Amino acid sequence: MESQTSNGLPCVNCQKIVQSNEAKFFQKVFLCADCCETAERLYRRLEWELTQVRTILAEAVRLLLIQRMLHVGVSEVLGTTKGGVFKFLSFLVSLKTNGGAHDRNKDPGGSDLGPVRSQVLPARLPR
Repeated sequence: MESQTSNGLPCVNCQKIVQSNEAKFFQKVFLCADCCETAERLYRRLEWELTQVRTILAEAVRLLLIQRMLHVGVSEVLGTTKGGVFKFLSFLVSLKTNGGAHDRNKDPGGSDLGPVRSQVLPARLPR
């Protein structure tokens, strides 16, 4: 162990030997500078994408409210099951691709959403 410490320790990701003065950490993982930068950039990008998904979801809920398409069934099912965000996104895609005509009275979990307007304006979600 003495010789390994004097020569540095391997980066957990790429196994390159890292001197103590060049060592970096990401989420308590010992890394070289290159691997740490890659991890940080990926993490920042994923955080940004999650922010975009939140914005899209907020706009989708707003549009459903304006179009009088949000009923108790959706919130009950999404609030009690796992994967609610993905089910909701799938529900929105089905509304957009089918023009709201197919299974508009069913939410992603299959419960009745109640009456729906006969003509639904297409949702314009940010891309």
